[in-house]
Formats: sequence, structure tokens, C-alpha cells
Amino acid sequence: MTAKDTNTGAGHDEQLQLLRRVDGKLDNLDGKLDRVRQDVRKDAVRYGAAAGGVTGGIVAVGIALAKAKLGL
Repeated sequence: MTAKDTNTGAGHDEQLQLLRRVDGKLDNLDGKLDRVRQDVRKDAVRYGAAAGGVTGGIVAVGIALAKAKLGL
């Protein structure tokens, strides 16, 4: 074995440790992204329902005004 071969083993272990740290951080980020997606989905449902309700009210008022103008 040469000196180069023994140094490669130590460098390899250090690289594996760094890769494990990166993998752990990526897993943490993935979990955070899942929580953000859930929050965004809940907000989108809420805003969509509110927009639908407001639009329905506007249409109902428009129809009522048209009926009143036509005398129906």
C-alpha cells in the first residue's frame, strides 16, 4: 500500500459523513416543503370558497335587478 491509498480511505470517510449531513438536511427540507404545500392548499380552498360566495352574491343581485327592471 502506498501513502496515497491510506489517505484515500480517510478522505472517503469524510466524504461519506458530509454526504450523510447533506442527506439529512435534504430530508428536513422535504418535510418543510410538505407542510408548506398543505398550508397553501388550505388557503387556496378558503380563498376559492370566499371568491365563489362573493361571485354568487353578485350574480344573484344582478338577476334580482334585471327582474325588477323588467317587472317580473
